[in-house]
Amino acid sequence: MFALGHFTFGIVDRVHSVTAMTSSSYELLTTNAGRPAAWDCRVPINVVVNLDEVPAADRVDIEKDLIGAIADINVNGPFVMQLVGHTHFVLSPDWPKERDQVPGRPAVIVHVARNSNFLPGKEKVAALGGSFSHPASGPFDESHAGYVWVDLDDLGDYLPGSGWMSRQALFTHELLHVLGLGHVHNADSVLTPHISESNGHIGRGDRAGLRRLANGKCTTASGQVSLEE
Repeated sequence: MFALGHFTFGIVDRVHSVTAMTSSSYELLTTNAGRPAAWDCRVPINVVVNLDEVPAADRVDIEKDLIGAIADINVNGPFVMQLVGHTHFVLSPDWPKERDQVPGRPAVIVHVARNSNFLPGKEKVAALGGSFSHPASGPFDESHAGYVWVDLDDLGDYLPGSGWMSRQALFTHELLHVLGLGHVHNADSVLTPHISESNGHIGRGDRAGLRRLANGKCTTASGQVSLEE
């Protein structure tokens, strides 16, 4: 099904991950080839969103929460994500090819809808997120496309805004899967397997994980990104 290179995915209660031995708690998702993958943090990661199935009265608020999640990730790590527009494209395993048809060729699609067949055969989940990657030299494969799918029927269980059991926390959780982080059992992380187990905010371990991913793939103007906080 995933013919366009390798892929990762994270869902509410199942994840392919490998524990990273650091002073801060984080995990790295691994691809179906068994390797972690990372994005180039020197290049902004453009995001588009499909809200076609969302009631018109709710779209502005849901988009605000997505924007809030992106801003939180940008503040807490070396990667830069930016919402660049809307799309009518439906998330599918062909997204890495389909994105070439979208103006601006965005890297990541966020799709809020019902009855996803993106990963047929998987149990029903509230949301999932991950990435597609190409093999690369060094410790990380190269992520080049990403996806978030959120079940519209379950989205009503989450509160507007940020914090515990919030929509912003849900979007942040899935976008961190896109960047390459997996689940951890730590209430100070937004990446607990169930959002209800988290305080809803990016924690120290999440920030350390983002720095680890950046350190493996790219540098800042001042050199390698430090793993220390």
